[in-house]
Amino acid sequence: MEQKGFLALVGVVVSFITGSISIPMVVLLILIILDYILGMAAAIKEEAKFDWRKAVWGAVKKVGYAVVILFAILVDLLLLQGINEIGWDVPFRAIFSVAATVYLCGIEFFSGCRHLLTLGVPVPGFLVKFAEFLTEKAEKVMDPDGDQT
Repeated sequence: MEQKGFLALVGVVVSFITGSISIPMVVLLILIILDYILGMAAAIKEEAKFDWRKAVWGAVKKVGYAVVILFAILVDLLLLQGINEIGWDVPFRAIFSVAATVYLCGIEFFSGCRHLLTLGVPVPGFLVKFAEFLTEKAEKVMDPDGDQT
């Protein structure tokens, strides 16, 4: 009987997560793939050899991004459930998962621009500034006073 309850819980979480997939998450996935490929190319160009250790830890870091987004989705789910339990009629949207995803998009976008510069590709300054803008604005959504800790 406990197994059925656990499977139901897993089903609800997976359903919520799949329903939470948004355009920023798709963009992040594309940016992660591009950054990983560009990072390998830049490493080969800079060092004239490829370090598998760095590549593996880079992949582990990217998996960590998925965990961060999963945590943010779970916080959104928890808040949504709490709002419903209280009985408030608040149009709640998944803000934590979107903010975390946009923040990570900024990081990946900035990293990809750096790799392109290393490869000798001219990257317009406004694209690098846009990546910084994404990261900063996503942080400010969660901290409107601008207090960085």
